[in-house]
Amino acid sequence: MEMLKNAGKAFLFGGCVCLVGQVLIMAFAFTPLYGMGYSTIAVLVALGLIGAIILLMGLAPKMDKFGGMGAMMPFTGLPPAIAQIFMGISRATGSKGKGFVGMLMEFFVKILIPIIGVCVILGTVYFFTGFGLEYTVPYAPAGVVVVAEGPPQGVPIGIDAISLLFAFLVGGAIMAIAQVIFQVTKLSVGIFFILLATLSTLLLPLGAMKALASFSGAGTMVTLFGAGEAIASTWIAFLMSITGVPGGTVVPFLLVLGLFVFLGALGTLVGAIRMAMDGDNPAGEAPPEGMEL
Repeated sequence: MEMLKNAGKAFLFGGCVCLVGQVLIMAFAFTPLYGMGYSTIAVLVALGLIGAIILLMGLAPKMDKFGGMGAMMPFTGLPPAIAQIFMGISRATGSKGKGFVGMLMEFFVKILIPIIGVCVILGTVYFFTGFGLEYTVPYAPAGVVVVAEGPPQGVPIGIDAISLLFAFLVGGAIMAIAQVIFQVTKLSVGIFFILLATLSTLLLPLGAMKALASFSGAGTMVTLFGAGEAIASTWIAFLMSITGVPGGTVVPFLLVLGLFVFLGALGTLVGAIRMAMDGDNPAGEAPPEGMEL
């Protein structure tokens, strides 16, 4: 019963975050960033900033406790998670320098680098075997009506509001399932995130991730589940560029790497600010349960 209750809360909280993400996807689709191919990165940056604000307001620990995977899987959860690792280690050691080094080890070395490594290896295999490459081309964001002219994903001309419901339902369902699996397996958060990104990369050449993203939009695109697909597909575009295959580009992959560096810096910054705000009365922030690998 407790597991179903937690899954329900992950569904509601995660679905709401995906709903916000879908609104941002629609909004950025009608900006110059979309035609330049940067709108998705802009959405994820915006969600990271929202997460940073949530932490500064002192709400992140409560949201993690209530929403579980629904709070931790979306990109809104990354800056608070990074900040809480930084704050926990800094307070335990009495040194912000050690807190920064510890954060680098816990998040970047133990979680992010393995995720990127797995996605790059699988993407390289897909590229040289040609397996599923047709599913790595850019596509229009769900919920945005486009015409075929212009960039590969088309030119936005309208909005399909039903995608808001799909983003909420599909995103919430994915995070509810993730919550159940997380509780049953009792894996650490870090290992669980690595497995999630690996799963989405394995689904990439089957067309499943593109179908989900086309149907649910932010339901997959604004979570760490979709991060694996994004890393692998942009790496394939990188390989296309350096091997002279038409349509390849190095920019998206570099932007994805830059996004994680930005979120790491943002989490550390807001963690330091939050510590200054708390002074000698810590608000009780701690790394999400299981984050210590």
